[in-house]
Amino acid sequence: MSDRKEEMRSSRGLPGKTKQENSPISLIEKEVEVRVGPLSPKGVFVSLKSDFGIKRVFRSEAGKKDLMKMLNAISAGYIEPVESIDFDNVEWLGKTKEERNAIYDIVFNDNKNRVFELEMQQNSIRHMLNRSFCYTCRYHSETMLPGSEYKFDHSSITGVLIADFELPELIGKPAIVLHQVGGLESGHMTVPLTQILTIELPKVNKGIDELNCEKDVYLYLLSNMGNLDSIPECLNNEKYWPIFERARIANFNKKEMKRFNALNKQEETRRLEMLTAIAEGEERGEIKGKIEGRDEIIRKMILDGRISLADISEITGISLKDLEVRHEALLRENASG
Repeated sequence: MSDRKEEMRSSRGLPGKTKQENSPISLIEKEVEVRVGPLSPKGVFVSLKSDFGIKRVFRSEAGKKDLMKMLNAISAGYIEPVESIDFDNVEWLGKTKEERNAIYDIVFNDNKNRVFELEMQQNSIRHMLNRSFCYTCRYHSETMLPGSEYKFDHSSITGVLIADFELPELIGKPAIVLHQVGGLESGHMTVPLTQILTIELPKVNKGIDELNCEKDVYLYLLSNMGNLDSIPECLNNEKYWPIFERARIANFNKKEMKRFNALNKQEETRRLEMLTAIAEGEERGEIKGKIEGRDEIIRKMILDGRISLADISEITGISLKDLEVRHEALLRENASG
């Protein structure tokens, strides 16, 4: 009977049944035909620039060791090393309809009376640095206890903002900057309860052959994971395998795959709407109206940050150099506004 079933499967063009086919991975592969999209340009690894990707790879018991290594490598010289991570009971929910369900991607505390919040921000947002400080202030206001006896000795908070765009407030500054509350005259931190570490990925442009330390490796993976179609030879070792395997789309379970597809579709729809807006802007109105409308759309695309300047150049015919000048001008405009 078993042989007969195999013959029937074969005659209908179906592959023979194997142990591999029964695994969760191969079932996912059969159900999903397309994995390429904004969350994974190559369709092999999920981008760590997305909220979904960075949570999938680092926010778990399996990922906390790599999260600790990454933070310690990137923040070396700025923040005292993290030695333990506890994800329990530290997810803060948004309070308005404009906010996400959770206002941070990853939140944890360590064994040194410190709370850390990490946010991956892919799209350019005005006043991003101020927003990060306001969110840390919310933590303090919600942690304080009533009564005159309270000593304001609750855990300090360190915000880690990883931005896939350049912050207008930090034009000309290094890719990694630690922001603290201190006295201008003394030059010392005076309020140790809050600090923010900003990491601007566009300012990090080392290629795979230029990675000299762990810090370089993690910054490279944050910037490029979604664009890889295989593990680079220099990173193909036991140290980095777990990161690649958690990022590998073939290892997603059914629920994760469904979420991944929904987010991919959402991002692609947003991108297509922007491209359609450009095309429509070129077709409607008089020449002056076309140019003004087109420039406004291009301005929004640059600020949005989801479409690269190279792609905008190819779509619009505007030179990459001109777009870079516009981008710099917009950064300065936002910084002054």
